[in-house]
Amino acid sequence: MLRKGLCRRIADFIMGRSLWLTDEPEVAAEWLARATALNPSYAQGIYAGAFTEMLTGKAAATFAGLDTLLRLSPLVPLRYGIHGSVRRC
Repeated sequence: MLRKGLCRRIADFIMGRSLWLTDEPEVAAEWLARATALNPSYAQGIYAGAFTEMLTGKAAATFAGLDTLLRLSPLVPLRYGIHGSVRRC
């Protein structure tokens, strides 16, 4: 069961990231939400989901995702950019 869930999470994440390239952020957001629903502490999935929400103009969801990301992964390499973007808005 664990292996099946892991494979599903990775597949959903890859599908969501791939849909960025086809300029379909709304559809990508659905796939990334599935990936993080399977593992709510999946920091990379949360980051990708927050970025996708930003692309679709959903500021509240973006900031909520970034707050979650920073709580889960305080050493994220783009921390300075995340803090800078929150302060500007």
